[in-house]
Amino acid sequence: MSTPTASLPERQPSNALAILQTVQNRRFSSLAETSAYLKSLSPEERFEIVNGQATKLVVVQERVDQCMEYLESFVQGDDAFKDRLARDSEVWTKVANGANRARTSAKKKQQAVDRCRAR
Repeated sequence: MSTPTASLPERQPSNALAILQTVQNRRFSSLAETSAYLKSLSPEERFEIVNGQATKLVVVQERVDQCMEYLESFVQGDDAFKDRLARDSEVWTKVANGANRARTSAKKKQQAVDRCRAR
């Protein structure tokens, strides 16, 4: 069995719902409660908080995609998975999609760095 070259992110992804239900260090018990509180804030405060939540969710998604890339790499070349992935093809299609997003993101980041260095 080959060892995957991709490394896992240092921290495990946060719970997306926890991100959405936490506002200014306050934890709400539901999204409805969170929404009601957010609506009580000024438009600027509301924007800043929701934008911060969106930023955190993007980071979580990137970490999850890196984990998907790790899983995809792990199963490749391992005979234990060879004929078994079809048992749950929907899950493994999602793993492949996440792995592709991770590779695309890494490639785009590298291209941006390369463009900056070329200037």
